[in-house]
Amino acid sequence: MHRQREGESTALALARKIRSVSQRPIYLGPNPHLAWVDGSPKQRKWSYDTVFELCTSAVDVPGATLLRQPPETPEDAWTTQPAFLKDAVTPDVGDADSGRPYGGRRHMNAEYGRLWLEHFLRAHGRPG
Repeated sequence: MHRQREGESTALALARKIRSVSQRPIYLGPNPHLAWVDGSPKQRKWSYDTVFELCTSAVDVPGATLLRQPPETPEDAWTTQPAFLKDAVTPDVGDADSGRPYGGRRHMNAEYGRLWLEHFLRAHGRPG
């Protein structure tokens, strides 16, 4: 059985476990960046594109693809548009936090999910 490597993300550890039993494509969808709000720093040492490329290079599971945040969602090189804060809730994954409102600057609302799914299906096809 695969053991999670020190410093390895849960998603990457799960991808290794899936790869050990299936050769189907694996898509990794990380959490989006926090939304911009008044007072958020606009300049960062790293841009989303730089961090995304670094993370992509760390995905060393054959057939696994790291998915980008939809291109129309960023506010700037690091944060997401604040519109995605409206009515944002935690994803329904069957745990006690499913469907609860996000606090702070999280932004996985229905519109964000629709955009993400549209981009995914356009890039990778419809399941079937």
